Amino acid sequence: MKPRSLTDNGERYPASIGCFDVWFAARCREAATAQTEASIEAAVEYVRPYVQAQWCLPSRLETITGIARKRWNELNRAHDRKMQAAGDGA
Repeated sequence: MKPRSLTDNGERYPASIGCFDVWFAARCREAATAQTEASIEAAVEYVRPYVQAQWCLPSRLETITGIARKRWNELNRAHDRKMQAAGDGA
């Protein structure tokens, strides 16, 4: 679920966080080590509201999306190897 808080005027903004760089690095680690596609997507989606609110540079979303894409490819290659190995053993 995306971190959000409601302001007095009813607008939605991301929840305030302490040190963005530390928080962002943790999200990048989550994306890079995720074991499922849903976990990868969740890491990216945590960052998106901060970019949309212009609380950080758009390059942050590009960075984590690149990390997510790399991890997604790794997971798919591992799955393909597993399926190929299962097919060879039959």
